[in-house]
Amino acid sequence: MSKASRSTLERGTGHLPVWGKRVLKVLLAAVVVAMLLFGLFRAAAPFLIQAAVVRSGIERAIATWTGHDVTIQGTPSIAFWPQARIEVSRITVSKATPEGVRVLSRTARLSAAFSLYQAIMGRAVFRDFQLVEPEIFVVRGQDGRLDLTNDGLLSAATRSMAASGAQEPLEPTLDSRVGNVTVVNGRIEVKDVASGETLRAAAINGAIRWPRLSSGMDAQVTAQINGRSLQLSLSSPQPLALLAGRSAPLEGSLASDVLSGGFDGTANIAEYGFVSGDLELSVPDTASLLDWAGVELAALAPLQQLSLRAQVLTTGETVRFDQMELSLNGSAGRGLVDLLLSEGAPRLTGTLAFERLDLAGLLGAVSAAPQDGAGTSLTLPLDLDLRISGEAAAAGPLMLSAMAISIMTTSNEARIDILDGSLGGGRITGQLIGDNGSFASGSQARVFLRDADLGELSARLGLARPFPLARGSIETSFSSDGPLGAIALDRIDGSLKVTTGPGSIPDADPTVILQRVGDQRYSPLFNPNGEDFGYERLELEASLSGGVAQLQQATIESQTTRVTMMGIIDYRDGGLALSVDIGAPSAGSAAESIFVGGTWPDPVAVEVPRRYLGDPG
Repeated sequence: MSKASRSTLERGTGHLPVWGKRVLKVLLAAVVVAMLLFGLFRAAAPFLIQAAVVRSGIERAIATWTGHDVTIQGTPSIAFWPQARIEVSRITVSKATPEGVRVLSRTARLSAAFSLYQAIMGRAVFRDFQLVEPEIFVVRGQDGRLDLTNDGLLSAATRSMAASGAQEPLEPTLDSRVGNVTVVNGRIEVKDVASGETLRAAAINGAIRWPRLSSGMDAQVTAQINGRSLQLSLSSPQPLALLAGRSAPLEGSLASDVLSGGFDGTANIAEYGFVSGDLELSVPDTASLLDWAGVELAALAPLQQLSLRAQVLTTGETVRFDQMELSLNGSAGRGLVDLLLSEGAPRLTGTLAFERLDLAGLLGAVSAAPQDGAGTSLTLPLDLDLRISGEAAAAGPLMLSAMAISIMTTSNEARIDILDGSLGGGRITGQLIGDNGSFASGSQARVFLRDADLGELSARLGLARPFPLARGSIETSFSSDGPLGAIALDRIDGSLKVTTGPGSIPDADPTVILQRVGDQRYSPLFNPNGEDFGYERLELEASLSGGVAQLQQATIESQTTRVTMMGIIDYRDGGLALSVDIGAPSAGSAAESIFVGGTWPDPVAVEVPRRYLGDPG
């Protein structure tokens, strides 16, 4: 030691007693010796540790974990600074089956940290693994459990957990250390025996922190599934219980461009699975999600956007969405829904209340049929038993309020009941029944509208004159051979009845029309000077077939005039041919006759001479 250093030490320790100075010198000497020994140990480690011993040790470790045959084809390399690590390459885990050898995993490179002292003693213990380009092949059995291993340490711990229950502590001999696991560019395939489907994920990168088998685990992973990138975060205080097919707390989140969401509660991945907790989902583009998942669900075809928050609970084969808040195509709603996953088609039941309903989209969803040539996509039928209400509802240009409908669809029944609603200030009810248990190929309908403002309806529908300006009722029943959501008027057959109280028909005073028609061979039907027809009652009955309405009986009566009509109206192109009698309301009074023809909305009227009616006068 130099004189300066010795002087400094003496000044710094001058206040210490003699025995304190001796203790300090001993401690300093011990630190120096420990550092020298550590350096010598590190320097001598490559000579004290044989690579073959560490290689065989990691082979045994992998075999112990998986319980299967392990083959390492590459030459191992060992690094000692800053920590001791071994790297091996071309690792294959396989097992013998009656059908032959099945590969469980392949890994391009695997590295792990180990204790120098334990390695020198011939029993290397590994931790903090890094897997580069691993490929893992998993089978999900008929009972929902993952066939990860047979006789390995993980399998033994899983079986112990399954037998004893998640509340029982894991046996100390099975509670091995895991540490951190880093995955670089991995791939996994999960084959579901029950469904025959295989889930594939590639470009897997992430980190898993799992100190011991009995401790909690959290994972942050990114992956590519069906060409789209997903970010997955999972955390559970009892991951071993989940692998054992038992219920355990689970918190997770998922983010992608087609689906994002989160869950915080309890889960079970066995059989139908079990979840209980808070769920959030957001689907910005439903069509893209279904296409990505390879699923064809016709009922969701009109749905563009979906988001929901709910308390989800599974009981047996039922998934309940309680206190659900959802948004469908921007329309907010609340309700309670159960999803039954029993044999056959899934069944959705419950009650939903929306601020605004899109009736056209709803009818389209109910009546949609799977497209032919779906290829390899999975077509999922869905039975419905729903009661839906809306503060407001849109049916094309018509706006309804206080709507309440019931939807029932099964394999042999399809029915929609319009329980209540307001349209044009009147009440609307009705029923629609599908043919052969479906609305896709045809339906029958009965709709009743009572005490509504027919003038308001005609204005919203853009109907040209002479639609009555009055309060009245409409009854219609019809059948169609097309999808309910895309009914063509020329493909319906049925009947129509319209009745009103006092009202008026613009520009259609019959006495003025008679005067104009009598002065010339033909004349536009409607009065150019705006003379209206004020009447007391209107009754009209017509049959509908092939795009043509045949007036069977039509009467419009005022205090001084009675108008009756018969004929046909082609509502495909607006053509019409009507025989119109105009006379006094009293029985037996003489009537003048005119013929109304041409096309709507500009028909013409022609006086019919009495000689053509059998009247010699």
